[in-house]
Amino acid sequence: MPCLGSRKKVSQKTSSEGSTRRSVSIKSHSSVTQIKQEYQELKSKNMEHLDMIAKQKSELEQLKNQLTTTNKAQEIEAQHKQTLSELAAKETQLEEIKKEMQALKETLELIQQEDQTAHLLAEKDKLIKEKECELETLQIQFENERAELVKPALAQVTSQLDELKETNKAVMERLGEKENELAELRSQLNRRDRKPKSGVSKDQEQKQRLNRLTMDLEQDRMLMQKLEELNHQLEAQKQKHEAILESHAKAMAEKDKSLEKLKQSHESAIRNLEQNQAQNLNKLQLRYEKDVSLLNQRLNQAESQAKTTVDDEVSKILYEFEQYEHNHSIEVAHLQQSHQEQMSVMRQGQQSEIQQLSGENSKILVPKLRKTGGPSSKFKWPAPEASQSVDLSPRDPKEVHIYTSSISNNPKLKQQEEDIVKTLEVQDIKFKVIDVAKSELALQHMRKQNAKSRALPQIFMGGSYKCTYEEFVQAKNNGKLLQLLSKQEGAAKLSINPNRTSSYLPTPISTPSS
Repeated sequence: MPCLGSRKKVSQKTSSEGSTRRSVSIKSHSSVTQIKQEYQELKSKNMEHLDMIAKQKSELEQLKNQLTTTNKAQEIEAQHKQTLSELAAKETQLEEIKKEMQALKETLELIQQEDQTAHLLAEKDKLIKEKECELETLQIQFENERAELVKPALAQVTSQLDELKETNKAVMERLGEKENELAELRSQLNRRDRKPKSGVSKDQEQKQRLNRLTMDLEQDRMLMQKLEELNHQLEAQKQKHEAILESHAKAMAEKDKSLEKLKQSHESAIRNLEQNQAQNLNKLQLRYEKDVSLLNQRLNQAESQAKTTVDDEVSKILYEFEQYEHNHSIEVAHLQQSHQEQMSVMRQGQQSEIQQLSGENSKILVPKLRKTGGPSSKFKWPAPEASQSVDLSPRDPKEVHIYTSSISNNPKLKQQEEDIVKTLEVQDIKFKVIDVAKSELALQHMRKQNAKSRALPQIFMGGSYKCTYEEFVQAKNNGKLLQLLSKQEGAAKLSINPNRTSSYLPTPISTPSS
């Protein structure tokens, strides 16, 4: 048939286009998985930020519960309310981020729907290919059946034609023989007519023979007519079979044309769908990238703002609480001293009165009062500033002082102090450790010299502020520690930018319960 080659070409085209569609669907599936992974990462980051905010809330609640027992509870509560309002603002920002995450979810659902349409198109392609295969098999079956049906009829017709030809041949041969015999007999009759008649019997025999020959000739002519009629019938049947075959061929050609039209329309529809899907995927990809970039920017801004605002407020609250605790410890120490002095005065007065009363009765034994040492306390408070006699403004301009606090139970502060001490010992630099919790003068001197940063530990040189721990570590890492601790250079000249997030005050200890 003339349409088999075109069908092969169309099947090859459809197979190549199916492979391209499968590659496009695989790419879209990989992009969807990548988007899902990025969404899961953003979700995990969001959960971490929520956990951090919950921890900060719990710490603030603890601080609030601790600060309610002090005299400055109202001021701290106001500051705490400010922090809570800022946290509420951060929660609103997180709500906005959640809304944006919801929008991303919707975009992912749209992408999944488009992926489902791509799967449907692939399934339709498979169905069309299956139908094409079924049509090809049906065509092959039809051609085989037609060939099987036509072959016996043609074989019959050909066999009948061959038989008729053979019979016609035999009849023609017989006719030729009979005509030859007739010609001989006629010639003999003519001769005999010319000759005198020899006898009546011979003439009669010849006449009978002529009659038989004429009868045979007439029968042969009848057979010839029948053969011609059969030949005409066979030719008519052959023409009918050829007409049927032509009609079948025309129907097959029309079916092939309709199939080609359907294939072309289907291919154009698939191309349009693929173009629309590619455009939609590109738009969604661009939108997703923009949304992700905006989300990252907002998350970074929210993180930076949360770290700067919340941590600053927490550091202020912690510092004020630590300062109040320090002042309270000093007041308690003064109260203990005054109480001990009053108790000693009372004991002396009691002893003098007892001695006067027992002057007459000297034989009576008076038990001595036992020294109680003042009222018992649950905590040991630091001694007052008289216990420390450190020169805060030494004559040596290279003398290094490390300002720290002993009432803080923050292990980070202890580690930082040990790090400074070890590095100074390695560099063979003389230093002194000053505890601001034991000396009010040292605390006031530290505030006077450095009003900006209240983070501990701090490094002073020659009685003046030099740097914080972060600046000290940065100078050590850059190999500029000796230059930093020189008389001329400082942290500002060395272009050291300490990280604000690491300059927190240490966490305070719990207040003493009465």
